[in-house]
Amino acid sequence: MGKRLRATLRNPLVIIVPLVAIFWFGWSTYMRTINQPDHAEHNLLRGGEFETLGKGGLPDGWTVANTSGVNYLPLKVPGYGGGSAFETVIDKYTSGNLDLKSPVVSVKPGISYFYKSYHKATRPFWVLIREYHKDGSSVLKSEHEYGSTDQWATNSIAFRPDAQTVQVQIVYRLAAKGSLTLDRAFVDRRNGVYVPEDPAPTSQGLLSNGAIAEFDDDDEPVDWRPYHEGNNTADLSVVREDGSSYLRAKVSKYKAGEIKWEHAPMQTSGGQYVAFSVDYRGSTSAKIIGEYALEGGKRSFITLDTIPPSADWTHFKVFSESPENSHEMTINIVLTSEGTLDTDNYQIVDTTKPGERHFDRPLLSLAFQDGWESGYTTASRIMGYVDFKATFYVNPSAIDQPAFLATHQIKELIAAGNQLGAESNEYVDLTTLNSHQLQRQLQLSRDFFVKKYNQGNIDFAPTSGHDDPAIQAFSHSYFRSSLSGDEGVNTKQNFDPYMLKTLYIDKNTTAKRLQTAIDEAKQKHGWLILVYHRIEDNTDSRADVSSKAFTQQIQQIKDSKITVRPVGDALEEVWGQ
Repeated sequence: MGKRLRATLRNPLVIIVPLVAIFWFGWSTYMRTINQPDHAEHNLLRGGEFETLGKGGLPDGWTVANTSGVNYLPLKVPGYGGGSAFETVIDKYTSGNLDLKSPVVSVKPGISYFYKSYHKATRPFWVLIREYHKDGSSVLKSEHEYGSTDQWATNSIAFRPDAQTVQVQIVYRLAAKGSLTLDRAFVDRRNGVYVPEDPAPTSQGLLSNGAIAEFDDDDEPVDWRPYHEGNNTADLSVVREDGSSYLRAKVSKYKAGEIKWEHAPMQTSGGQYVAFSVDYRGSTSAKIIGEYALEGGKRSFITLDTIPPSADWTHFKVFSESPENSHEMTINIVLTSEGTLDTDNYQIVDTTKPGERHFDRPLLSLAFQDGWESGYTTASRIMGYVDFKATFYVNPSAIDQPAFLATHQIKELIAAGNQLGAESNEYVDLTTLNSHQLQRQLQLSRDFFVKKYNQGNIDFAPTSGHDDPAIQAFSHSYFRSSLSGDEGVNTKQNFDPYMLKTLYIDKNTTAKRLQTAIDEAKQKHGWLILVYHRIEDNTDSRADVSSKAFTQQIQQIKDSKITVRPVGDALEEVWGQ
């Protein structure tokens, strides 16, 4: 019996099979952990899985507020990666907005929180956050606008509550006929997210009577005047309510023109960077427009943003940089359609950085994302005629794969003076990954570029331009810089190496849009980064640009006489790193 037992134990299968079973169990557990989509370790948000719908067809704890011009249908639909999702369909729309509100979440000051949800959308939508304060008051703040997508994508907010905030609520705003589908929404405490800080104010508010509290002998608001021009009927008035006052603009029979309450002009100078904020509510969208008086009697009008309709008072903030040679400015909210707009609590705060206000000269960089082979076969050939160099961002695992750059092509691009940049190790949407997966993708990519190409300073771009606060935080650890999905021109005043503003060029980008961006870069001595995907002919993808269009754009850039440098060279010039 003893001999048989010892012989049995000496059989290698007796030892190997249990070891394999133990290894497989551990590996399966690990893979289940790292292969799950991003989720909260401890989800503070009730009803975010959207598996069951309750009263009124809404998820547990969620509510909807819609104006009379919006009719909607709540639906349960297939979710992201299985299960169910919640879809809000606006089937009739004339004016106003719909707000989908999450349950309220308790928070603590000074702690970083991360909200994320997966979505599909047939029209653009806005994400807002309502902060509830100790004294019983609250404020609804607009955070981010997202575009339409027929593929699952993510929306997110990273925030750190101040000492007065005790609860928060996530709000989705829709203002058009269409649908928004949500799944796997969560709020959790998370250290690994990037919470950008607003620029520090360098002075008290520049705008007088922003609270509409002072009136002259004719009972008109001091330093404000109504402005109305064009073919429309407008009523501009001051409304007094609950002991305070606010401005109202009401428009009917609109055919042309603009209507606004205009504050008194204030002095400015080129490169001054200010934060403009306002509380508003309205039945229609409106534009925030900066108007600047320039030397020689000319004027410059810049649309800073567009605010959507809102039945609830909403706080909106946007930054503006005064053009070169400007000496006077106003920033106002302009109506160009029928509807009503109420505004209050205007503020303009100087946030200009000390020292030189501009980069030494305007710059432009050409960047090619996702490592498509057409960057070598088509784009580099066309750029070669004008001696432009570019930055090619690649996924290491895609190198030498069909339709992507080959090793010998990368070698030739580098030898010709182009720069190689990093994306994630694999061709994946990083915003859908959990922290383990995200860190692994960036670390493997960084290690590849260090070992294969002996690169020290490595510049990063999230695959296909999809980024969020978690990606921005991890990019700090592994790379020198990161492109973002935020559109605009990088200036000395708004410069953030881990949220570099870009202009994505696609099939619908016009010569006028490109020229406007180039002119802005030249006017502000800014840095414009143009991002391309594939340069391909005869494709249906909106992201692709034809060789003819690309050739015309390269010629347009050359004709503008702006200096063209790869991202890395431009960074060294404007940042010194």
